[in-house]
Amino acid sequence: MTERMIENRVKKLQTIEAKMKELEAQTEKLKAEIKADLEGKGVDESNVV
Repeated sequence: MTERMIENRVKKLQTIEAKMKELEAQTEKLKAEIKADLEGKGVDESNVV
């Protein structure tokens, strides 16, 4: 693999990792919103699939 190819793969990896972090943050936000909504309605979250 040439040095340029390695650099391109590193950049691609960094982009994917940044997207993963963003998606993880969105996932946690959604989980918190759902949990708060269920608690507000008095629903036991262990019964939700």
